[in-house]
Amino acid sequence: MGKTQNAEISKSKEHYEVIFKTKEGKFSSFYIQNTATDNDDGFLALKKAVFTLFKNPNKKDYLLQFLEDSVFLVYKDSKVKMEVWKGHDSDRREASLWLSYKAYLKLFGLVPQKNNF
Repeated sequence: MGKTQNAEISKSKEHYEVIFKTKEGKFSSFYIQNTATDNDDGFLALKKAVFTLFKNPNKKDYLLQFLEDSVFLVYKDSKVKMEVWKGHDSDRREASLWLSYKAYLKLFGLVPQKNNF
């Protein structure tokens, strides 16, 4: 679907997989279920939460709960990072690098327009 230097999203019939580079230089991932009954709601919720943080930086963070993991999104200095809480356990967290608005446009497979930068 989309790819940046530090993150990638792919889609299969059953799920979306989000893979990202951590601050330790390793890679981590989480899945968002993709079924006909949820109509991609999890993926749309992730996109909406990320772009809401860019539009309203006073919000500062969002917590999304998916089937297997939670994803905590944090806004700081015009960038957003994803923090995956494995098994919904905040003690088992893995954080992505901070990504810009432009990087999220690429990650979600959206075509950037010149006036967005």
